[in-house]
Amino acid sequence: MASSVAEVRAAGIMIFRVLNRQIEYLLLRASNPGHWWTAPKGHVDPGEDELVTAKREVEEESGLRPEDYDIMDGFTSILRYQAWNKPKKVSYWAAKVKDPNVSIQISDEHDDYRWCSLSAVLSMTDKDDMKESYQLCENFLRKKLFDSNAAD
Repeated sequence: MASSVAEVRAAGIMIFRVLNRQIEYLLLRASNPGHWWTAPKGHVDPGEDELVTAKREVEEESGLRPEDYDIMDGFTSILRYQAWNKPKKVSYWAAKVKDPNVSIQISDEHDDYRWCSLSAVLSMTDKDDMKESYQLCENFLRKKLFDSNAAD
């Protein structure tokens, strides 16, 4: 059954760094009152696919260019919910910055940024599905980054 309201599409990237085997995620705080901390993300422009959107939004909102990070193969998270009485789909990827001390240049859409552990992310994010996505991302990253090195 087709919906009479078109689904709004958005995309973003859970940017992370690793310091001393600890994963830290980049969170941005929106300038608008009442908004919580989130990964860089934004609406898909006409003719754009989600990954192109995600990379564009990361650059616009954090100053990080695609050459500053590596997308992790094997992880995506898709959230679906209602926003402003419209169905919304948000696709997220995970990406590791190449330099953990990379400079972040936030846009005027945001007033602060932080690198946060998973526990901090979970306390700073207000949506349960977003918390679940970060937990899934953390589990994926720990297995991908650290379990494969167990024999070292």
